[in-house]
Amino acid sequence: MSGERPEREHDLFSPASSPRLIQAIGERAMQAGLALPEAAPALLALHARRVRERNDELHLTSIRDPREFVERHLGESFEGASMLEPGVEGALLDLGSGNGYPGLAVAAARPGLRPMLAEAARAKAAFLRGVVEEAFPGGAVLEGQVQRPADLGGSGPFSAIVTRALG
Repeated sequence: MSGERPEREHDLFSPASSPRLIQAIGERAMQAGLALPEAAPALLALHARRVRERNDELHLTSIRDPREFVERHLGESFEGASMLEPGVEGALLDLGSGNGYPGLAVAAARPGLRPMLAEAARAKAAFLRGVVEEAFPGGAVLEGQVQRPADLGGSGPFSAIVTRALG
């Protein structure tokens, strides 16, 4: 042994572990039958780190374990993306986006889709705007409740609509 300490699982989201996180994201996409565009795993890793960085303040996820985070947020999003035709194009609406899942991961896996993230909470919408500006050009955030088509402000039509949970 060379004296280096093995990386721990919680280090998966540190900037130094970015290659490991990128690899885990790419592998999980392949398990769902998806070949991500070259830049997508790094953009999704950046988004995941932003969620973790702002979680204590914004309550973006209750998932603390890094492997569970990848599986539940990214893996489940990839499973949804795999149900869409590979060449699908147009607008993707993520209702109640919160932390950006599944919308941003689905859009990354299906690059013909432009994500529109609808989020009622002002602070979460601001967080999402920052992530979209930083890593998902062409995406948009709609701040406000969406209860009927008129609440979308004339946006649409949508090629796909996703949501994490609807109650």
